[in-house]
Amino acid sequence: MMCHLLHLPILGQFPTYVPLEYNIAATILTKLLGVEEARGKAEKRQCRGVHVRLSWLRDIYAGCCVQEAWECAVRAYLLHVVASTNFADKSVTSVSVSYLLLFNNLRMCGGYEWGATTLTHLYEQLRDASYFNTKQLNSYVTLVQV
Repeated sequence: MMCHLLHLPILGQFPTYVPLEYNIAATILTKLLGVEEARGKAEKRQCRGVHVRLSWLRDIYAGCCVQEAWECAVRAYLLHVVASTNFADKSVTSVSVSYLLLFNNLRMCGGYEWGATTLTHLYEQLRDASYFNTKQLNSYVTLVQV
């Protein structure tokens, strides 16, 4: 039996977020997205950390499709979707490379409990939004309505 919350599974393995060091993030980009290490490092320098811009990710996706590197294209697409919906934050322009590790084994993606993970992230964002100087909340707010 499959239980869902807005078509996000709520049963399964809880995906773990592992913070990455700067140099390891470049290796992960090379391995999982097929980008040259120098290009990955340049993007991380642009973002000043272990993040990549969503616009850069869209370019990687397009390049992977042209080269018919389908696994890399799927990873780029899924990372973009997760960054834009499930784990959106106030930056709205970048995503941590650490989330890419969730898509290392593409067969495992359907077995994660994305709904519970998304709710956990949303609750953290709601805590931050409760501070008096916070002006916005940018997360998967539809879950609050559900």
